[in-house]
Amino acid sequence: MRMTRGSIAMLDRTHVALQPYDLGRRIGARPRTHTGGRDLIAASARLLATWIARTRQRRALADLDDRLLRDIGISRSEARRECAKPFWQR
Repeated sequence: MRMTRGSIAMLDRTHVALQPYDLGRRIGARPRTHTGGRDLIAASARLLATWIARTRQRRALADLDDRLLRDIGISRSEARRECAKPFWQR
């Protein structure tokens, strides 16, 4: 059997020879279609949701009184430091 770029040739019933092009692909898998636009939109939406949740959580933390902060084991200064972070920072 003639081997071309991207082809798989059966050597016998148990061994398959792969071209360098094939090394990261599953045998028998269909080629991946271009989904860059959808992937980018989905990733952007997840990132935006994370930023919104982080902002809400920091606002809620800022609203806690000293007794509740002691209950969760952080000091007022630690809470202020966390609340001062920008929304994109962990």
